[in-house]
Amino acid sequence: MLKRIAIAALMLVGATLVWAQVASALESRNPFGFPDVVAPDGPDVMQLAARVQMPGGPDDRNAPQWAEDVSSSGNRDSLNGVWYSRWETGTSGSATVRVVGDRLYAAYTNQSGRMAGKTWLLEAVIGNDNRLAGRWVQIGNARDTGPFVGLIVSPERIDGIWSGRMSDRWDFRRRLPSN
Repeated sequence: MLKRIAIAALMLVGATLVWAQVASALESRNPFGFPDVVAPDGPDVMQLAARVQMPGGPDDRNAPQWAEDVSSSGNRDSLNGVWYSRWETGTSGSATVRVVGDRLYAAYTNQSGRMAGKTWLLEAVIGNDNRLAGRWVQIGNARDTGPFVGLIVSPERIDGIWSGRMSDRWDFRRRLPSN
């Protein structure tokens, strides 16, 4: 009898854990089903955003078009779609961008360097002036996280930094079909 009670209790605990994970995924803010970024608009992020201005000018390192191919997804009326992305450290990959309300979400996977195959989730608040302020986290390593400040320059260009130093760039580019 005691064995049956113990087995039933273990099954109940297991079912509860599974349900908690399913419920958490259903309540996720991000459209990718990853665990949400913690405090994407926390005080440290907002302080950095108030201090840093991404210029977005023609002399910026992200200004020249460097996207390899014309995007098969996306259009000029939406930021949603697949983007090329690169870090200042020289690594690059692709990001799927989705805008939900006043939030820009990017699921970025590194395709080169020592972090090849790793994925990061970015959640950033989109300001009225197209400025972005948010936080990123490596999927599967919640300790690898930090602030992001950026600027939506055009439907083909997002300039950004991933720390408090302007030299720590994380840029996004795509090439849309010509009209």
